[in-house]
Amino acid sequence: MVNETEVNMKLLGRSGRLLNAIVKSLIEVDLETRKRIMESCGKACAQEDRDLAIVEEIGQTASNMTEAVARVNKEIAWCGVWSQKGKSIEATCTNCGCPLVRSKMIDRDATWCIALEAG
Repeated sequence: MVNETEVNMKLLGRSGRLLNAIVKSLIEVDLETRKRIMESCGKACAQEDRDLAIVEEIGQTASNMTEAVARVNKEIAWCGVWSQKGKSIEATCTNCGCPLVRSKMIDRDATWCIALEAG
């Protein structure tokens, strides 16, 4: 009988090694291309996270931008402090916000943390 948990753990390990190999290979492309690829990856990752639903709810219920920023900082753990920039909210990362890196499934390197490295 196949142990489903064991099979899934092996697949996660294989996926992590595969992603590490792909990301390490990106060092061979120019910085702007790496940034665009990693930004696309970050957006895809965020779409799978419940944080987007929280942001949508905050956007619909906050009475003003100050309240929205305060709630985002309280309700969404990320890589830095959220602040208002014009009509939007953004965070400047001071540490890696990637759950794959934090869980040690993926090795942290200059490509994964390109925003931190590029300043």
